[in-house]
Amino acid sequence: MEDLGKKIRKARKASGMTMGEVAEESGLTIASVFNAETGKGTPKPSTVKSIAKAIGVDESTWMEWVRMI
Repeated sequence: MEDLGKKIRKARKASGMTMGEVAEESGLTIASVFNAETGKGTPKPSTVKSIAKAIGVDESTWMEWVRMI
């Protein structure tokens, strides 16, 4: 099973967005997006939701991601 960071990175790349674009769209810092993707620390559920919405992930998917925290 993929870990949360890998799922986030895979979805971001599939969306064609850079980390910077996700950060801008979500209102997060690039560091927050990077940390969520690389597993450095545990992201807050609100961070995961913001990233997911920025990259166009549907609600059921981001809710699954939040449950992985």
